[in-house]
Amino acid sequence: MTIDDYVRKNQQQFINLLANFVSQKSLSQTGEGIQATIKFLKELLEQFIHAKVEIIETAGNPIIIATLSPGKDNEYLFYGHYDVQLPGKLAEWKVKAIQINSA
Repeated sequence: MTIDDYVRKNQQQFINLLANFVSQKSLSQTGEGIQATIKFLKELLEQFIHAKVEIIETAGNPIIIATLSPGKDNEYLFYGHYDVQLPGKLAEWKVKAIQINSA
């Protein structure tokens, strides 16, 4: 099975996973939802890619480190934010629908 075949076969699962991920409430300013989002990401990394996950507490939000296949020659770094900013005035947001092509 090619990667493209795998993605097509599991497309809905990936869409659901992304929707779940972006729906996490993790507000930097208030700390609301941060611990729940960390738990979500830890479980996702452990279950989905079998990573060894370490949570490092800081003066701000914790750092999440996921290790895959320790001791291998290849190393990868993925950097991202799991915390978000307050949305401001929701009435001013414009929602744009997108079409996902499964072909």
